[in-house]
Amino acid sequence: MSFCIPRASGPSAVACVDILDKTGLDSTFFRIFYPTEKFEPDKKICPPWMNETYLNGFAGLLGGGCASKIMKCFLKSKLVPVRWNGPLEMPMNTSQLPVVVVSHGLGLSKNAYTFLSSEIASRGFLVAAVDHKDKSASASLYLEKESDGEYKEKSVEFQHIKMQTPEEQALRYQQITQRVDDISKLIDCVEQLNDGALNNVLSENVDLSVFKDKLDVKKCAIIGHSFGGGTTIAALEKESRIKVSVAMDAWLYPLEQNYYKIPINKPLLYINADGYIDKKEVLRMRRLDADVTGIDAERKMVTLHGAVHMTYTDMGFFPRISCIAKMIGMRGPTDPEITNEMNLKLLLGFIGKHLDLPCAKEVETIVSENSDLCMMGTNVEVEDQEIKEAKFSSPDIDSVAEKELNVKL
Repeated sequence: MSFCIPRASGPSAVACVDILDKTGLDSTFFRIFYPTEKFEPDKKICPPWMNETYLNGFAGLLGGGCASKIMKCFLKSKLVPVRWNGPLEMPMNTSQLPVVVVSHGLGLSKNAYTFLSSEIASRGFLVAAVDHKDKSASASLYLEKESDGEYKEKSVEFQHIKMQTPEEQALRYQQITQRVDDISKLIDCVEQLNDGALNNVLSENVDLSVFKDKLDVKKCAIIGHSFGGGTTIAALEKESRIKVSVAMDAWLYPLEQNYYKIPINKPLLYINADGYIDKKEVLRMRRLDADVTGIDAERKMVTLHGAVHMTYTDMGFFPRISCIAKMIGMRGPTDPEITNEMNLKLLLGFIGKHLDLPCAKEVETIVSENSDLCMMGTNVEVEDQEIKEAKFSSPDIDSVAEKELNVKL
């Protein structure tokens, strides 16, 4: 028995289950993480990190050669220390769980954020991680009715396209629009879950009625990584039910010009990895600053020391041989458990503050207490004049950052 990520460290044990609200391509497929009763992790009750469909999609992104085969062989037997379809157990003195929705990055899926999702859930949240069906996920499952009346499992495949081309820009605009729609439908499902009206076509053995009136959907946050980080910002502007956003290594290239013109009067926290973020993305983020748009919503930016782009995902924890993990860009100089603990403190403190939760804490206080692990602002050198120019430039900001551009997708 081999677990690919550490067990959640919060006061509650964590369970999870997959939900598909209906058949057809227009369905919403997501996984919920929630507090459960204490249990001892065992292969009989703990799910695999990814099933065959998702493993094939994930391995395929590596090109289908030896690297894909090795990765697939390594991961196929890995479990996660979360109880599958466990009973809901509300934390002490808690009547309803606040909600956090998760948007995945390009080429990833809901499964890639199991560690982060379970850590949040272990602190008294309902976490809903969606698979986007915009062809940006490694795989996204749905059920289609066949001519014989039977339902067959199908998957939306990842769409490959040459990066940094007009064709890609057009595709990303389309994808982020669909991603925001995915988020809205996901929150619809969470509301139905709280109303006791949500159907799960995947299994009749999952009792969703236990969540009736147990969710505080009015306290809803969104977090996202990379393409998911850009999605959180787009959803923050479009979806009124989302109250606060945390964007990790946000990829803002897919945002159209109008997103920079419409003031988003909601709190937003950027968490960036010092081993990933570049000037071009920092300038895009600064275009959305509160002082730029003339609004009073809180905007913060924090940089994690010794982190890389995959730090926020489960992949930072494997392979366990750190030198190999660093070589393939899965792991930064700082131990991923330490970096993820820092990331968790930041996002919980910020979300807690804006949803009026006990975990609330000022970002500046968290950073000052952990100055060896993070810093306010960015490690990227950006001049004041460049920021002023970026405020009025196109989303590409080529005139500002062209000389130092090193796009890392």
